Amino acid sequence: MTRQGAAITRAAVSIAALATLLLGCDSPFGPSETDLQYGLNDVATVSQGGVDLAIRYDLNIRGFDGRLVNTTNAAVSARVVVSLSNGRKYDQVFDLAPGEVHYIRISTFLERFTSWSVELSV
Repeated sequence: MTRQGAAITRAAVSIAALATLLLGCDSPFGPSETDLQYGLNDVATVSQGGVDLAIRYDLNIRGFDGRLVNTTNAAVSARVVVSLSNGRKYDQVFDLAPGEVHYIRISTFLERFTSWSVELSV
């Protein structure tokens, strides 16, 4: 096989592997944030529209503890939806001033679940 033929074969294999990988995703950038399931010890970090969210489950408070940061120079409304593996959803909307940091606490005291997901909409 010539050098050019080997290079073409490697390129074709790489393209086929990439296509196979992308077929399993909603996006060429990997799974969407709503597809990600977090364990009880995980921290989720999500950014959208100039708003950063970091949230985690805290066993001590039996709920979620998080922080929203508006990194823009404009007021925004941010919607945070936490979905538990038991089917329960917690949906809250926050109005954030430019540069505001807002702390979130969501009580899940009597809920039993093993994983969770979070969605941020701005």
